[in-house]
Amino acid sequence: SNALRLRFFKAKTEKHVSEACADCFIKLKGTFENCFYDFPFERFEKGTVIAVCLQSDFFLQEADRYRPMAWDRIKNNPHLIFLIITKRVERISSCLPKDWGDGYDNVVFCITAETQKRADERLPIVAEIPCKHRWITCCPLLEDIDLTLYLESKKFELVEILGEKSYHKEARPLEHSWVLNIREQCVKNNVGLALLGVGSNYRFDKGIILQDRCKCFTSPVAHSLKLDYHIPISFNLDGSEFII
Repeated sequence: SNALRLRFFKAKTEKHVSEACADCFIKLKGTFENCFYDFPFERFEKGTVIAVCLQSDFFLQEADRYRPMAWDRIKNNPHLIFLIITKRVERISSCLPKDWGDGYDNVVFCITAETQKRADERLPIVAEIPCKHRWITCCPLLEDIDLTLYLESKKFELVEILGEKSYHKEARPLEHSWVLNIREQCVKNNVGLALLGVGSNYRFDKGIILQDRCKCFTSPVAHSLKLDYHIPISFNLDGSEFII
């Protein structure tokens, strides 16, 4: 499916919330700003993937008054898949729409887990929140992580990995051994793995370093390593099954 970036709102935040933010491509200061776009959703093909708020966080407190409008758009476009990427898992439960039930069929919660500490903080919380689809987003992956406990729970469908890019300073390394370790965990538990990009400092054990300057969602450099582990994921879109 085609992936589109959808910015419901943008936050100009004054502080970072975790290690992953240290050299983020979004370097903003100041106050909150509403950037809701009136997208022609009906023109998108069934199964089109919408990445929501890549330049912000859907569960920012400053966005509380705009979020009901965003939920309304998501609910009224059941033919599309909305990826909601967040670090603020502690706010999800209080920010769900009244008719959420056990989750909208077309919504995926993508939880950032860049270190073991953040994985252990966030994943247990989202595992208990009613939701049809949950993904783990190790973007950027900053250390070797053991996700076995969460993958064994069968509550997570996919693990995404991305190396850090050097936007403002030298990128922190992504070790090949870390990716291999997570891949082994995913294969063992039959959970999908997607290496989205290797970043600017992907290191092998023999001193070889790869650099990836691709701006797309799926990197040719990452794809060439053949580390992905594809598991079909089914969505109930428009009342009928759709597989990606």
